[in-house]
Amino acid sequence: MNSNFLDEIASFTRSSLKKSSTKISYANGRQFVVKEGEEKEVKSNDDDQSNSSIVYWSNKCGFLVDLVPDLSIDEIIPRLFLSGDDVATNLDILNSKKITHILNLTSNISNKFESLFKYKKILIYDLPSEDILSHFEEAFEFIDNGLKDKNRSVLVHCNAGVSRSCSFVIGYLMNKKIAISYSQAIQMVKSKRSKVCPNQGFVKQLISFEAQMNE
Repeated sequence: MNSNFLDEIASFTRSSLKKSSTKISYANGRQFVVKEGEEKEVKSNDDDQSNSSIVYWSNKCGFLVDLVPDLSIDEIIPRLFLSGDDVATNLDILNSKKITHILNLTSNISNKFESLFKYKKILIYDLPSEDILSHFEEAFEFIDNGLKDKNRSVLVHCNAGVSRSCSFVIGYLMNKKIAISYSQAIQMVKSKRSKVCPNQGFVKQLISFEAQMNE
């Protein structure tokens, strides 16, 4: 190895790093830029306090910490709810919506109240390459079982309630002919939970699923 290169490595200091900035994007479309070295609180949405979230940028840790849990839970069709993981660990909210069945589509969140609710966990990563179609049958069967009794309600959740969980709910709406197309299904879900946004790999699979439903 070139000795000059080794000398450069040995003499390198943090102060010689180029200053940079980080763009933070939220599911609601709001963005802001934090410059290197800043340390402050920022509201993600100053115009809509119902969707605001105070975050703290730490130049020591190098990441953004969300200090406000997302406790939004949305009823997509009667007794079928969609949310992120904060709701799934909030017993008061679960009880207030009469949740009895919980479909957990995360890779890192455990089933917190297994003695109180009926759970099904399917490990899914929010990656375009993930195969979600292979899990639809077991997921839809679980939802159907939960909705059989009018006194039961089902929660479908992932981490943010934006991509994975909404993709399964969209698939369910098409499977049950509540929506006849992907376009109609996502509009139905967006009308109840505006921030949903399946990743592009999931969208392609859902469009493929639509074609299967229409064969």
